[in-house]
Amino acid sequence: IDRHTMPYEGMCELLHRLGGEGVKLAVASNKFQHGTDRLVAKFFGDIEFVAVEGNREGVPLKPDPAIIHNILRVSGVESSRAVMVGDSGIDIRTAAAAGIDSIGVAWGFRFAEELYAAGAESVVTTVEELEKELRG
Repeated sequence: IDRHTMPYEGMCELLHRLGGEGVKLAVASNKFQHGTDRLVAKFFGDIEFVAVEGNREGVPLKPDPAIIHNILRVSGVESSRAVMVGDSGIDIRTAAAAGIDSIGVAWGFRFAEELYAAGAESVVTTVEELEKELRG
């Protein structure tokens, strides 16, 4: 999570709106669990996530779909109703491996070309575009 590359304020507002509408939100990261927990608490501490999944012993890293399968199980969401928003080719490949839709965001660590090359059908560059895609 990098406040300098992500439209931070807009994302917080979007996550609040979605959560308030009953959308179940989760985090799936390859960062160590402790670090993932700290970053989520620091940047998104007032947002309710049904799961915050990071790198921990016994769970394979993305693009293995295990982390997504666990989130779906914990949240009670069927894969056909899930979407992964990701900023890397690994995120897009993870979603495909888990059998869920994905939306690439080109404001994180990678550029749109990498996201499309990984199989993204949709790549957005603003929070407004992301919200439109999620609601479309």
